[in-house]
Amino acid sequence: MRNDQKYLQSSRLLKSVTNTKWIACLILAVVLCDSALGQSTGYRKIINFGCHNTDGTCYAYLEGDVFGPTACTASSVRWNAEADPNGKAILTLLAGAFFADKRVAFNLLDNCYPYQTEFPTIRFINIEP
Repeated sequence: MRNDQKYLQSSRLLKSVTNTKWIACLILAVVLCDSALGQSTGYRKIINFGCHNTDGTCYAYLEGDVFGPTACTASSVRWNAEADPNGKAILTLLAGAFFADKRVAFNLLDNCYPYQTEFPTIRFINIEP
């Protein structure tokens, strides 16, 4: 085998090993980020949702088992549409998902909703495609 062919094979092997390392790092990063971002409810159907007329508290009741941090497991989530960043956007997105009969995954904060501490609260949502 000629030297240039050996070099080419070595180069391909190195590239393959490097790509494998990048893929492993990417998988590890996704796993760590997912666990760092709190727990997810997984995609669930919204049974009922609404807001209180006395404060900015909004809620969504979800199909399935209870979820949330140990201190506040429930079958619904709470957030403040007025005070939370993007609180009104969350309400609008959930209304769209509800009326389109789409399921929604809620990523939860590690703490409970501060105004009704028996309920979990939202970090972000994903609407099922």
